[in-house]
Amino acid sequence: LHVLGLDEVVFIPSGVSPNKRRKQKTPGSIRHGWIQTALNAIGDPRLKVTDHESRHSVPTYTYETLTELIGDRPRNDAFLLVGADT
Repeated sequence: LHVLGLDEVVFIPSGVSPNKRRKQKTPGSIRHGWIQTALNAIGDPRLKVTDHESRHSVPTYTYETLTELIGDRPRNDAFLLVGADT
C-alpha cells in the first residue's frame, strides 16, 4: 500500500466468471471466505474484500462492478490491479 500510495485495497473475488463457467470449481462465496480469512490474519484494516461479484449466481462483469464501486467513492482515484490469470 505504501509503495503504491494507496489508501486501501479491495479484493473482488468473482462469482460466476463469464469466461470460466465450465472450468470454475470453487464457488465465489468460498473464495470470498478464503480471502477474508487471509486478510483477518494480516490484520491491516486497509485491506478489504467485497462480495459485489461473489454473491451473484449469474455471470458478472468487471466494468459493472467497478462502476458500482467507483460510484460509492466518486472523489477518489481508483486503480484496477489484476492477476496474470485474468
